[in-house]
Amino acid sequence: MVKKQQQQPPQKNHPEFAPALHAADWNKYDDRLMKAAERGDVEKVTSILAKKGVNPGKLDVEGRSVFHVVTSKGNLECLNAILIHGVDITTSDTAGRNALHLAAKYGHALCLQKLLQYNCPTEHADLQGRTALHDAAMADCPSSIQLLCDHGASVNAKDVDGRTPLVLATQMSRPTICQLLIDRGADVNSRDKQNRTALMLGCEYGCRDAVEVLIKNGADISLLD
Repeated sequence: MVKKQQQQPPQKNHPEFAPALHAADWNKYDDRLMKAAERGDVEKVTSILAKKGVNPGKLDVEGRSVFHVVTSKGNLECLNAILIHGVDITTSDTAGRNALHLAAKYGHALCLQKLLQYNCPTEHADLQGRTALHDAAMADCPSSIQLLCDHGASVNAKDVDGRTPLVLATQMSRPTICQLLIDRGADVNSRDKQNRTALMLGCEYGCRDAVEVLIKNGADISLLD
């Protein structure tokens, strides 16, 4: 008789435990800092950061940090205060997104520019395999696209489905972003894991303006999936 192997519980250093471990250390200063960040109160944020041991990169029970919150809200003053105080620039939330992802996702180009000045990595991928450039492509923010490309972001990076920023921009019907990505070297005939190109998906989703941009820039209409 084959003995059933008992499944071992995840170890404490497993990613599954990360938010819980941080939340266990959450104290009144962390709570006050989060509330001040959500309000955009830069004076209060700066004051609390002066307390010994305060870490703006610590994750709460929801898997967010103060660093992520101010970036998501586009609060440049609070972000500046946190960067001057010091924070692990690579800190990720529970979805694997760093601050650069969040600035790109919500179209906060000034915050994105500041993070790039502090060398926030452009190549970091979230749990979906997407980089900040993928998020910027979906957010329809040309400034973010330009900044990321200027700082070495891979224009043909693929997510877990094999989709590039150009494919996502096409699906969202962002013709201006499509053209900008192509100008920066995006491969118009790149295929995803289901062997589909941006043109195929653009036609499937009825994204006429984006499709016109692709065809104008040499997308191969003869390709089959």
